[in-house]
Amino acid sequence: MLQTTLVEEWFGKGQVLFDSQEYEKAIMAYEQALRIVPQSAEVWAKKGEALSVLDRKEEAISAYDEAIKLNPGLAAVWLNKGITLNVLNKPEQALTAIDSAIAINPMMNMPGTIKEWLSIWQVN
Repeated sequence: MLQTTLVEEWFGKGQVLFDSQEYEKAIMAYEQALRIVPQSAEVWAKKGEALSVLDRKEEAISAYDEAIKLNPGLAAVWLNKGITLNVLNKPEQALTAIDSAIAINPMMNMPGTIKEWLSIWQVN
């Protein structure tokens, strides 16, 4: 119980810091949570988001991969990975990740959404 409470505290602190745009500090809080429970897909995913915002894209991909390894059913993580891969000019890998997100949550394939965004954001 104490372990769960500590993880929730660090994760919550990370969320507050993320929402305050203090991304480096948010990453540190997420890392504290991961030291206690390294198998938290949710924490890995949020760490990936913070890393991505800081333009640490390769590190973000690694964090997303950890989250996916722990819980492959998180469509939003697949989506974030796909968007990040697209920014890194890896369109084929991006589409594979986006297709995984859509397979999990078909609503992500609505007209005017993900695949259309990829064509707009495509790095040439």
